[in-house]
Amino acid sequence: LLSETSDLVTQGFRAVSEQISHHPPITVFTADSPLWQLEVVNEMNVKLQFGSACISTKGDMVVTLKTTGERFHIRRSKFIVNNLFFGKTYLWPEEETVITNENTGDVAVISFDPKKSDPVKNYGLKGSIKDRTGTVQYLIQGKWNHYLKAISSFTGEEFHIGSITPKTEDMKKEFFFSLFSKNLNNLTSELCSKIPKTDSRLRPDIRAFEHGDINLAEKEKFKLEEAQRARLGNRSGEIQSNWFEVQRNQDGVLSAKLKSNYWEFRETGIWPSTLPDLYI
Repeated sequence: LLSETSDLVTQGFRAVSEQISHHPPITVFTADSPLWQLEVVNEMNVKLQFGSACISTKGDMVVTLKTTGERFHIRRSKFIVNNLFFGKTYLWPEEETVITNENTGDVAVISFDPKKSDPVKNYGLKGSIKDRTGTVQYLIQGKWNHYLKAISSFTGEEFHIGSITPKTEDMKKEFFFSLFSKNLNNLTSELCSKIPKTDSRLRPDIRAFEHGDINLAEKEKFKLEEAQRARLGNRSGEIQSNWFEVQRNQDGVLSAKLKSNYWEFRETGIWPSTLPDLYI
């Protein structure tokens, strides 16, 4: 919903997101810790094809390392949603992901293997990290549903970059959510006294769905969408944000920075009266 928000405060970092456009759907997101900051704009573009849909994402995605001042700009790959109408629906990445160190000129390029008939051979990726002269410093290997590693092109030494959370049997019954994901919608009395009335954890349709009441979830979702249509009227493509400064550059790419007062309001739990009533 337009103006819907979500936030998260942990011991290691804090994050907040906001929906700033309905058509096209645009979400802005930022997370920061003492060591790093992540700023993301997701401007979704969906093109329907025969039995599938191509999803591309415009907008800046920047990681800043506070310890060194380095900024990494990430250009994300496209995804294809296959078997929309028949068979098992699945998502598959296409094209390349490109990560550029704006300070040093180093560039990482990662490509994804096409889907294969043998599931054991699926999910492969490969890439390289080059310095500003074009010299390959590292090779990247792995599977995007499992792990990622880098290999020095000079010494052959391997560096483990990361792994996904191991799957459990229970995850099959819970949309393959990790323990972290399952707790994102958790709502405590302390949170209720802090979060704004636009927070997604207050959505009645999501709460009903979480408790297994599908019929109630559908009814509540319909009510929320009808109320939004009444609020928006015929407006389309309008960007409005309560918490982010949003800019579009000459190439049409959006960037967004969080206004500092969001966390000040959250600390007190007293929010501006101008925030919209999304869930009534």
